[in-house]
Amino acid sequence: MSIKIKKYRDFSEVLKVKLKDPEIATGYLNEALASGDKKVFLLALRHVVDARGNLKGFAEEYDIPRQSIYRMLSEEGNPTWGSLYDLLESLGFHLQVRWAAL
Repeated sequence: MSIKIKKYRDFSEVLKVKLKDPEIATGYLNEALASGDKKVFLLALRHVVDARGNLKGFAEEYDIPRQSIYRMLSEEGNPTWGSLYDLLESLGFHLQVRWAAL
């Protein structure tokens, strides 16, 4: 009798594949933003950046060292509005404000 062992994929690898889809990435970022926790949003944004593989291109385009971008998206990160806006734009995302009745 042989036992079959299922091979599991690492969650971070599955997440990278899923977040390449713009609609999934948009929903992921919106849910992170809805949490109200800045750290959760920055981590989600880092996941999306990693999945897209855009970090090097973004760093070159905006003349920002990659290490600075990773620091910006770390738990201790405190990105400026401009750098956060530029990063989202480079990924193809646009911010939108909407009114939500309570």
